[in-house]
Amino acid sequence: MNEDQKLKIIRIGYWIGIILDLLFAIEMFLASLTGMPNFLSPIFSLAIFSGLFYRYAIAIGAAMMFGWTMLLIWADRKPIERKDIFLLTCFPVMILLMYSNILSGSLGLISIGEMIFRTIFQSGVTSLFVFCYFLAKNLS
Repeated sequence: MNEDQKLKIIRIGYWIGIILDLLFAIEMFLASLTGMPNFLSPIFSLAIFSGLFYRYAIAIGAAMMFGWTMLLIWADRKPIERKDIFLLTCFPVMILLMYSNILSGSLGLISIGEMIFRTIFQSGVTSLFVFCYFLAKNLS
């Protein structure tokens, strides 16, 4: 694999994170405004909660997701120099998201099947980010 191909994979890694974060941020923001399910609620299971406390908490989460989206866009501008953002996205962000899935599944807030699907999906994204980090490290 040549340097251009490696750089392309690294940038794809950033953009996968950007797109996923942006979709989730939009859904969280809409849920905070309406307190109701929106277009991605079936995917993200945001429809299972309600109330003012939920709307407040999800608004805080939406702000953080928009911020992380911007951070990944910033990292993509200098993908090799800012490769450490991949590791910061994995540890603690993705690891804590996986923990949240397991906790939600064990408390019965989401189904065990959904918990397993989410955890496997997030493990795949985490693996991609770790791979991209090492590709970038080899290019620096």
